[in-house]
Amino acid sequence: MEEIDRIRVGANNIPVYLDPQLRDEGLFAKYEENPDFPTGFRIRLVRPPKDLIGAQAYIHEILHALDESYGLELGEPGVRTYEQLLCCLFRDNPKTLNNLLKRCADS
Repeated sequence: MEEIDRIRVGANNIPVYLDPQLRDEGLFAKYEENPDFPTGFRIRLVRPPKDLIGAQAYIHEILHALDESYGLELGEPGVRTYEQLLCCLFRDNPKTLNNLLKRCADS
């Protein structure tokens, strides 16, 4: 398992791993407790987020992290709904979102 990224969610710095063996469990990605850091979590991805399916899986697990960290109580149906909505938003508005991201990063 190779660490490919880290994502900050609130006070948590969550490692993201590439783990093709997840496919054996029938999964594309998974947000779970991190056995190497008992009070933390990790995200495992079957493949890097370089295509639509990989990006959707990553966004899905980030939403689970947000749900867990902030007690949103979205559950799986809520996470799936927001995953689809965000992917459509990103796809349909790349210029606007890039401008917004620049403004957020500059603040």
